[in-house]
Amino acid sequence: EGPERTATFMVFVLLFVTNGSRLIPLFFRESSKFLKTGAMIGSLTVQGIALSSLAIMLLFPTPIMMDNVTGRKVYMLRWAEWTPLSFLMTFLTEAIDLPNNNAAVELAWGHGISIAVSTFAGFLFPFCQDIYAWCVVFAVSVILFSSLFIRLYQRTQRFHRT
Repeated sequence: EGPERTATFMVFVLLFVTNGSRLIPLFFRESSKFLKTGAMIGSLTVQGIALSSLAIMLLFPTPIMMDNVTGRKVYMLRWAEWTPLSFLMTFLTEAIDLPNNNAAVELAWGHGISIAVSTFAGFLFPFCQDIYAWCVVFAVSVILFSSLFIRLYQRTQRFHRT
């Protein structure tokens, strides 16, 4: 309630207006083949899920738990949203300039899954009863997230070679 609800409403309005102003012209163009591309469908899916979760948080009561270690509120719907979206966005980022071979596709899938499982740790934190369990979940999350830096290094090296 209060400031949290206001912030959620402002983010909803911002996403709605931004996406509306960007997408409405595309829908009215006759030669709008861009809307049928995989990247655009993925982007629309991400924005649709984000808008839907914001609307749900505004209109309905959603579960909020307390993290026993940090004492902070954990909005469970947010983590349920972020986990699949982190996979989708990571996979789309990896796949945007993917070489056409199975190893590259498997790498993109693996990196997406690694980031999604890392994100899922945020969902698990309120279920950790003590600091030790919390630290194990946190360590696994950090290790899985670190794949991002390895991929960044690999992509930077590939960029410099071209």
